[in-house]
Amino acid sequence: MRYLSFFMSGLFLLLFLVHLSFFMSGLFLLLFLVQCAKKGDIVGKVGDEVVTREEYEKVLKNQFQKNDLSEISLEDKKKTLNELLEFRLKIIKAKQLGYEKEENVLRTYFEIRGYDIKGVAVLIGFNNAQYVKAKRSKEEAEKLASEVVQQLKDGADAEEIAVKYSDDPTAKTRKGVLDPYRAGMFDIAVDKALMNAGENSVVGPVVTDKAIFIVKVNEKRKKAGYADFDQEKERLKKELFQRNYRNEGNKTVKAWKKGPNPQDNQFSEDQRAVKLARIDGEEFSVGQFIDQFRGRFHKFYQRYQDTTQVKKALENQINYYAWIITARKKGLEKNPDIVKEIKRLTEHKLAELLEKHQVREKVSFTEDELQAYYQANKEKYIDPRKIQIWEIAVKDEALAKRITRMAKRNKAKFEDLAKKYTEKKGRKSRGGYLGYQTDRSALGEMMKKAFDAGPNKIIGPMQYGIFYYILKTGDFKPRRQKSLKEVRTLVEAAVKRDHGNKIRKAMMDELHQKYPFWINEKLLEKMS
Repeated sequence: MRYLSFFMSGLFLLLFLVHLSFFMSGLFLLLFLVQCAKKGDIVGKVGDEVVTREEYEKVLKNQFQKNDLSEISLEDKKKTLNELLEFRLKIIKAKQLGYEKEENVLRTYFEIRGYDIKGVAVLIGFNNAQYVKAKRSKEEAEKLASEVVQQLKDGADAEEIAVKYSDDPTAKTRKGVLDPYRAGMFDIAVDKALMNAGENSVVGPVVTDKAIFIVKVNEKRKKAGYADFDQEKERLKKELFQRNYRNEGNKTVKAWKKGPNPQDNQFSEDQRAVKLARIDGEEFSVGQFIDQFRGRFHKFYQRYQDTTQVKKALENQINYYAWIITARKKGLEKNPDIVKEIKRLTEHKLAELLEKHQVREKVSFTEDELQAYYQANKEKYIDPRKIQIWEIAVKDEALAKRITRMAKRNKAKFEDLAKKYTEKKGRKSRGGYLGYQTDRSALGEMMKKAFDAGPNKIIGPMQYGIFYYILKTGDFKPRRQKSLKEVRTLVEAAVKRDHGNKIRKAMMDELHQKYPFWINEKLLEKMS
């Protein structure tokens, strides 16, 4: 039963993928619409892929928010169009390689479309994030994200927090405002979290490879015309429990586990063909289930050990399948907005699969290459000088001077003074402790004075903004070169990135020669 319990939890990786025929009908409709488009409405073309004027103008408006379309230079318009055509090249290659069939690539977002969600997003990046980059490790980003979540839960202004902490320029410019939130805007994990979130709640931190996402949900309203799903959910829970316990699956995994170091590719064709479940007329096999783990099933199959964990997972995820069924019954696949959304999601998934199989999986390097990169880029791996900092912040200058005198008389009582006097939220409980700070600290000019003063000193008061600050310095750590052993993960990522860039460029150069761009110059000039 252990495998079947695990299967139940993993099933929800499949719930978005269960209606391929329904999605394909949407794609045929899209092809029909493209064929019917007037040539004058096409801005650019590569192979059979086109960029329509509507799509192009939408991208321009998003990229140049402060400008009218007529104010955007012809050079910028051509650059944007070339980027769109580059993306279309990837779609052509992905389709040629048959990635439309992998994992059924088409996912549904109908469940989130049933709600109008408004809120504020904070996007925190890290050094090897796929989407939002920042000069910090993933561990440091997660720590910062936890602090941001706590500030939001303590009542901090969400828009001010977004401006202060978001590493994504667009999020910072818009003060993180989502009005409304659109499914697929960030990551499927964020969609799932928002689906289960209530009004005035803080969602996150949701940690993904793209970035770390935090959302303050201000409003969440069910759209008019959508049914109540309580009855549908209860029926589905019962149905899924009844239909998805299959002894055949358990037997298959037991047989597979008998071999030494079992791997995903060691399942035989007969084993992969074993049917595990039937949901709303669709059958799922062992092979389909295993493929959802992208070659890592052998690492995760023991994670779920009992039915209680399976039931918990089912309770959390059942909403999605309820929305899928209801959407089909309402014929939403014919809705033009949903057809466009499916097309957009499909194309981005195809591009992801192309990147995965044709770039990342082809990257390899030797130990000598790793060593050579480290030696040539040692300046990137410097641990900057650091100093421990404690802080007291008050708004009254006379009080700040009095606290400074008390702190200088007895440095050991600084934390007690911070707990009593500091007026910054979240600082009291920690006695004003800010940890080790570097030259790049957000404290700015105050840190220069702290380093100039040296360890175990009291500095202040210093006025910045509305506060007067008193600082206590502690232990000092000098600047040092990190060893390859310490930064090996970062160096490997950099080498992989360089190799990946070369592989990607070679692939794109080949595609450019095979599929030259056609650009509607007259239409571009007219739009200028």
